[in-house]
Amino acid sequence: SDSMHVNMPSMEFCDHQHPSIVELASHLRSETPDDEGFAVKAFEYVQALKFVFEQDWSHNTASTTLVLKEGNCASKCNLLTALLRAGGLQAGFYVGRFPLSYLGYLAPWLAHAAKQPEGLHCITALHMHGRWLKLDPAEDLPLRRVTSVSTRQHPHSFDGKTDCLPRERADVSFKRRDDIDFFFIRLASGDSPNWIAAVNLSLDFARSHGKVFEDPSKLYAAIYNHLVYQHPKLIERFIQPATVDKDLSVSFNFCDSQHPSVQQLANVLRTNASSDEEFAIAAFKWVRDKIKYVFLADWRVPVEETIASGVGVCTTKSCLLVALLRAGGLPAAFNVVRVHPQQMFGAVLPKFISKVFSNESVHVLASVYLHGRWIAIDPMADNAVFKMYHPSPPYDFDGKNDALGHLAMFNPVLKRVDSIDDLMRKTSRVPKSVISASHIVFEFIRLFGAYHTLPVIASGGDMEAQMAAASDAAEAYVVTHHPDIVAEIFQSVERMPSKL
Repeated sequence: SDSMHVNMPSMEFCDHQHPSIVELASHLRSETPDDEGFAVKAFEYVQALKFVFEQDWSHNTASTTLVLKEGNCASKCNLLTALLRAGGLQAGFYVGRFPLSYLGYLAPWLAHAAKQPEGLHCITALHMHGRWLKLDPAEDLPLRRVTSVSTRQHPHSFDGKTDCLPRERADVSFKRRDDIDFFFIRLASGDSPNWIAAVNLSLDFARSHGKVFEDPSKLYAAIYNHLVYQHPKLIERFIQPATVDKDLSVSFNFCDSQHPSVQQLANVLRTNASSDEEFAIAAFKWVRDKIKYVFLADWRVPVEETIASGVGVCTTKSCLLVALLRAGGLPAAFNVVRVHPQQMFGAVLPKFISKVFSNESVHVLASVYLHGRWIAIDPMADNAVFKMYHPSPPYDFDGKNDALGHLAMFNPVLKRVDSIDDLMRKTSRVPKSVISASHIVFEFIRLFGAYHTLPVIASGGDMEAQMAAASDAAEAYVVTHHPDIVAEIFQSVERMPSKL
């Protein structure tokens, strides 16, 4: 025999001794008696089962997946491992972290909408020819033929001798395990049922219609149109008004660099950094992109709450960045500057929202002491929203120079302070309706902004034309789907003695 035959105990979820698993393994064995041929048959059988995203897989034993004829990566590789073990081969699992961006052009906006940008990915480990092979049966071939177009890769097949992984996952760091029961027991999906339903609808559309689109961007646009026009209620659930009620009687230590959640995050960022400069860059990028920018009705938010919620305004995002830098051992402070709100947001906000604001407002950013001087860094604008709304490209912090993003265009006069507690104790004067509408606009742009700029880019339109296309679409969405909020905004403007 060319493999290591072992009598593995039947795991709770990988029930390879279940009669249905044993029967199928025996059938596949009868078609090809050698180990290599059997392993190929088992892989092809499981790969052919439909790949779906699942909300709860806590009941998905291998025998259950065999009945359902569909599953996510964990359910499908669990079935493959069970079949290989039932056929007398030594098999286990590999687990690694993988970004949801692999959805490619199928649904990039769904990747943005996911609760986390990456998740655990499970594949099968097979011991053959004296070594462990990696087998990934997740995507069924009808789906893989489409995703291979968007990722510029070819559908993968198993030859019985070498790893069988999509090329875009070849560099993922996997850890081998004997079982993945922990995955089934502890890790029900943290994403909403609406997100999972939208992903599965996108995958089904791609299976049915993907072959007719040679241009991946056109497939993306077709999926978007299918969801928006055929499933409008589902899409609408992704973009809800912000919750603005909050207990204002509670007093917080806003920039608490000693809070356990801040210390834990700073330690993680420190561990992956080889210098103060690298740590500062990592902290900046984490706050900029992991904490989505939204308008808040109340700024009285402690740093631990900003980490937990994943959203923030300029004050709370800068507060978190300063706390992380201080927790990591670097001197950090705040910069306060007066800005023109309409200039700050460019074309992001529709005019019926931006006209509420005054000509001047306070903006807060962070400052870190490196290389013998203070460097100003603004983590406000997560690139998912703001990268398409200003002539300057998405900005980064290189650890040496100021990172002001589009704020740099206005030559700001910065005032450095050690604390912004007094500012954060103030409540916003912006009407709740404006906050809700702005929240909807930002989320719409994160999800669908790229779609509305594609035709403009294809026709050679400049940045201004791209901004106008996405902003007009966002405004139309708010007016159409949330007319009550729009009406309330106009009523607020009429009642206000002056702009905010």
